[in-house]
Amino acid sequence: MKVSIKYIALFSIVLLVSCKEKKKEEKSKGNCLSDTLGKMIMTSVVHKELVYDQLKLSGLVNVNDAKMIKVFPLVGGQVQTVLVELGDYVKKGQILAVLKSAEAAEIQKDIIGDSSRVETTAKNLQVAKDMYNSGLLSEKDFIQAKNDYKRAIAEYDRSVEIYDIYSLGKNSKYIIRSPMDGFIVTKDVNPGMELRSDNQSNIFTISNLSDVWVLANVYESDIPKIKVDYPVTIQTVAYPDQVFSGKIDKVYNVIDPDSKVLKVRIALQNPGLLLKPGMFATILVKHISDQKMISVPSEGVIFDNNKNWLMVYKSPCEIETREVDVHSVIDNRAYINEGVIEGEKVITKYQLLVYNAFN
Repeated sequence: MKVSIKYIALFSIVLLVSCKEKKKEEKSKGNCLSDTLGKMIMTSVVHKELVYDQLKLSGLVNVNDAKMIKVFPLVGGQVQTVLVELGDYVKKGQILAVLKSAEAAEIQKDIIGDSSRVETTAKNLQVAKDMYNSGLLSEKDFIQAKNDYKRAIAEYDRSVEIYDIYSLGKNSKYIIRSPMDGFIVTKDVNPGMELRSDNQSNIFTISNLSDVWVLANVYESDIPKIKVDYPVTIQTVAYPDQVFSGKIDKVYNVIDPDSKVLKVRIALQNPGLLLKPGMFATILVKHISDQKMISVPSEGVIFDNNKNWLMVYKSPCEIETREVDVHSVIDNRAYINEGVIEGEKVITKYQLLVYNAFN
């Protein structure tokens, strides 16, 4: 009986130890990545790099002044017809509007009179030449006849040139034509309007929208963060999921006295003519600072319980959930104040699955 009790006690001890070892082994396996998840994850080495800074600005899409022409009336008159509307695409030489003009009529009258004088002086010159060859006219009078003809030709040529410059039509009409291919971006004329030749306001603005300008507002405190050639990305309300890329090509040197902002200009290509003058734009300006900080891919950062976390990887069974202090996130990089050190590895793909499994 005593022997049986001894063996039972020994068996119980062995069984207890075996159970503890089994539980320990199960616990150890529970803190290791499964083979499947281990093949899925990706890691990135923590390193220091120069910090990208980012400044957010607001602005408006504008026409490119270098590819824009303002159209003014060269003569006064009453507008008879307007053949285009705001936003229309026009070709060079296309008729935009037609005026009935007294000035145009006067120019046409000058052409007719100058043409008549050319004919008259030409006939007089031929008569003078015949008389001079016959000895019936002095050389002085013959030279005078030639000069009269030359002056008549010069006056006629001048009138024709004015006629062509003003693009005049028949019956006292002044025809306004497009000076370039482009879009009508402003229109300030309607049938029946009276226009003066000394009008200081243009009646049409035509622009080629293949590239545009974005004028952004910069407050005084942010002026040191802005320089020519800094790259920018731009988003608009109309296309919230589309990013347009460009660079700052001019920083104006005068602060607007009303808004107290400095203007910067960004040149943008406009494929598909998506960007329209007057659109509101949000501009992100990027530049490299002189500061170096710990950097990791931003997709590796996990936000939970109002804190930021990284999964620090050493081996499949050595993975640590580490709280980190994120300084900033620019594009796909997260800059870290503290929490990880250079040379450590962090999980950057399927990190959320690992976080849930280990926590």
